[in-house]
Amino acid sequence: MFDFTTVLFLDYICTQGDLALIDWIKEIPCEPRVEVMLIDDAFVERKWMECLFQPDAYLGDEVIDCYINLIKAQEHLKCQSGGRVHIENAFQFNFLKRDGDVETKTDELYPIKDMAQISSAERRVLLYPDHDMIKGLQRQIDMVSQRKELKDHRWPDLRVASWPLREMEMEYAKQTDSSSCGLFLLNYIEYWTGDELSDNFT
Repeated sequence: MFDFTTVLFLDYICTQGDLALIDWIKEIPCEPRVEVMLIDDAFVERKWMECLFQPDAYLGDEVIDCYINLIKAQEHLKCQSGGRVHIENAFQFNFLKRDGDVETKTDELYPIKDMAQISSAERRVLLYPDHDMIKGLQRQIDMVSQRKELKDHRWPDLRVASWPLREMEMEYAKQTDSSSCGLFLLNYIEYWTGDELSDNFT
């Protein structure tokens, strides 16, 4: 039986101490390998944080990973309806994407001349369907289970590629610009209970 804790989220307002810390970080030279903090045994470089100080800037994987590590450190966020969840970062996600079964080559779907005419954000959206991450996850589970007998796992069925998918019509906040996709992803990770969002955000 799982023990679930209800968590109420409030909009965070920076304190004077927070604002002073932000100003201090902005003064640090934005150069390669200038480390500002340590999160979960991983250093955060100053140059990665620059996008946080620019309105409408694209958030790179490094910033998303930093926040995901902070989310992973919160035990209550790992408990969702139906059980515990494992949150992957962008680095691990790339393994799942790589191991997915790519049946159609990207070049065939989107010729180079067409790809050169669209923005990087649109390019990422177009390339996303070419990689089946569920199949990649299934391949990795299969490789582990072939090498090692998996005992005492809590999943009733390890064949994730055959799990039924439930498509939901979301009436929640939706992204309306080309730069906040990372923020929306992080909010969905943080507030999703398994059935609904525990808080509204914009």
